[in-house]
Amino acid sequence: MPRSFLRCAFVLGLACSPACGLVEGEHGHADVPAPLPDLTPAKRDANRPPPALSELPEADGALTNLETIVRAVGAGPYHARGARGQRVTIAVLDNGFRGASASIGRRLPPDTQLVAPPLKLEQDTSHGLKMAEIAYAVATGSTNYRADQPGPKILLLNASGFTNFTAAIDQVILAKADFVLYAQVWEYGGNLDGKGFVNKEVDRALAAGVTWINAAGNYGLSTYEAGVTPHADQTVRFAVPQDHTPVKAVLGWNDFTDDKDYRTRQDLDLYLEDETGKAVGSSELTQDGGDPARGDPYSGQAREIVRTELASGTYTLRIKAKTDNFPATSKLWATLDGLGVTLIDQPPAAHSALIPADNPGVFAVGASDVSYSGRQLDADGNQVKPDAGVPSEVAFTSGTVHHGTSSASAIAAGALAAYSTLQGRPNKATLDGLIAKSVIALKGSTTPQLRLPTPK
Repeated sequence: MPRSFLRCAFVLGLACSPACGLVEGEHGHADVPAPLPDLTPAKRDANRPPPALSELPEADGALTNLETIVRAVGAGPYHARGARGQRVTIAVLDNGFRGASASIGRRLPPDTQLVAPPLKLEQDTSHGLKMAEIAYAVATGSTNYRADQPGPKILLLNASGFTNFTAAIDQVILAKADFVLYAQVWEYGGNLDGKGFVNKEVDRALAAGVTWINAAGNYGLSTYEAGVTPHADQTVRFAVPQDHTPVKAVLGWNDFTDDKDYRTRQDLDLYLEDETGKAVGSSELTQDGGDPARGDPYSGQAREIVRTELASGTYTLRIKAKTDNFPATSKLWATLDGLGVTLIDQPPAAHSALIPADNPGVFAVGASDVSYSGRQLDADGNQVKPDAGVPSEVAFTSGTVHHGTSSASAIAAGALAAYSTLQGRPNKATLDGLIAKSVIALKGSTTPQLRLPTPK
């Protein structure tokens, strides 16, 4: 089957950015894009989405602001009581764990397991490792492993590509993990309604009793959504603030089912145009319900993807309908992943907390110190995702500072692990109830801020 790499732009506009991984076709045993990271660089406009993968902290960089993080989520009193996540297992699902061998026994406990995936699709990134280190540090109150202060057990599971993603969930269930930390989102694979073939896999973990913690994603300012108009082009403008910006645009529409091998017959195409109307990128896959194993330009899935590099300026996304078989309930969405790339003339989308952060059984975490966290609104305009927010700033000995929903979700996982040592592991329904009663969250905005209650 044909193989192609999905360019891994680190969060370039996503919260943890998505669909980064090897795609081995789309049918049969084929793989579907995996998702991506999100640690967002700081010393810059906090309204701009995250930076590129190369800007991740070095694998050996240690947290320097742990005390501030612990204070923000109220974990200090738990550490004082000796509650550091003991007897809790956190499974970290991610696309790469570069530097893990040097970290295990140093920043992570010696019994940390790095599980080999069925497909060798691991990306050259330390993102997953940093997520695990942040969660462990917040749970234990220490940036380094200490034998006299045991903390949670850590599983590192490669989830790059759909095959590895499903295998990782198998391992989560087999290990009877308490928490999953998944600091990634997918731009397609569902209809942004909590369902679809990606969420079908997540539901297996939820049914096994796992508490799934997910980054809300960093697409809050770079997601466009609308109904489908088969007989007219649809356009939306976006701004690129600096030259030589790698940009990924993904178009999806709501013709996904719980079956990964379902083949859509609805066909949309996607174009990127500069200010003169000249096309600077396009995706014209054919969606006709046929076998995508025929190779490009065929696709079995309701998606189009454009990757390119753009100079600073204003651009237009143009969406063309190639078929007229879209019912009145059809909806489309387009996400832009690029450093500082934001939509122009568009209000924030109601559904920018992407898959599986849209799953009602998932505890989705936003970053309370940025404006680009993904969100989900109900029909009445009430926010239902993220479920809670966390100040996300993480600083490292390398001098780098990052923000975003990836680090926010890792901080939340660590705090809840410490909480579980004294209170027992809360499932999603328990967390919802505690937040509704303001027990583990501070009110004051549309997103409650996670803060543990002082233990008695």
